[in-house]
Amino acid sequence: MHPEFLDRSVDHNRSVSVTRYFNKELIKIWHYHEQIEIVGIISNSGTRFVGDNIEKYESGDIVIIGENLPHMWQNDTTTSETELNSEVVAIHLGNVFTHTALLELPEYANAKKLIQLSKQGIVFHNATDSLTKIGKLHTMDSFNQLMTVMDIMHDLGNNPDYELLTSKGFVEKVNDQNEGRLQHVHDYVMNNFKHQISLVQASDVANMNSSSFSRYFKQKYGKNFSQYVNEIRIGYACKLLLKDQYSITEVCFESGFNNISNFNKQFKTIHSISPKEYKRKFKS
Repeated sequence: MHPEFLDRSVDHNRSVSVTRYFNKELIKIWHYHEQIEIVGIISNSGTRFVGDNIEKYESGDIVIIGENLPHMWQNDTTTSETELNSEVVAIHLGNVFTHTALLELPEYANAKKLIQLSKQGIVFHNATDSLTKIGKLHTMDSFNQLMTVMDIMHDLGNNPDYELLTSKGFVEKVNDQNEGRLQHVHDYVMNNFKHQISLVQASDVANMNSSSFSRYFKQKYGKNFSQYVNEIRIGYACKLLLKDQYSITEVCFESGFNNISNFNKQFKTIHSISPKEYKRKFKS
């Protein structure tokens, strides 16, 4: 399934756009756009698709989706609008947030961190104050909307209680650009994950001995190197599964796995469902 491009450009005389979905279903189209999107789930529930992540969403969630990251929403309720009893607010950010000198301001550090993390998609579950502010945006003029969105981004960027949604293998990015060694390792893995990759090879790329690299890697990422490689491979496998052009066996070997049994095992470890179920879930 190829994502559809949707134009979410912000009007030239505004810096943010605010759309309130009140008693309306969210967009059930697998799509992407160039603008960063902040979605506040005031009152709603359903299934959220972001990159290779499929999870339930519910009232109280705040989801941030980065530039060009494919996503889709599916409400639990599919009855008439009057019976939905739901409210969702979607904010789309203009270029002023991502392509200006604003990024260099020290006061913008939290928002800048949030923008970086949004490349993988982020969800906050307990940011009540920020959600309350999001719920009031539609009542404000453009100036106060801008100030409030800046305030929300500052607060969320300082909030450690979040989850990243999409695997690095799907977005093909590494968030910590300051870690030169790990950036080189990441680039090496991205260029070679279809083949056998050993800890020794990765250690050489990082210019470290194997034991030191293994400890350093786990300290930085909270997982061992083989888990990381498997996540990259599974993320790429999800891309192929969504294109619906390959059999599961073809996806297995194209993603760098040597046998279908291990592929299925690793896929279930990461996504809690089999590749076949994952594919069916998106199709449905």
